[in-house]
Amino acid sequence: MSEQNASGRGMLAFVLGGVVIAIAGLVWYLVATDGARFWRSAPTGPSVTIELPAAPAPEPTPVPAEPAAPAAPAD
Repeated sequence: MSEQNASGRGMLAFVLGGVVIAIAGLVWYLVATDGARFWRSAPTGPSVTIELPAAPAPEPTPVPAEPAAPAAPAD
């Protein structure tokens, strides 16, 4: 009876080892490909860009002219 018990443990270890290796391989594959194959946020398609016309430049405000200095009196 002990022979069957040892054989059963060996088979269980073999199966669990295979499961661990399969999970490790899947994780490695998903990390290596950034998961892009499985988790796409939106379908890719043509992109649309809308460009609005530029706003007109504001007109400069006129600078008031300084009054001319009075002429110096002639001697």
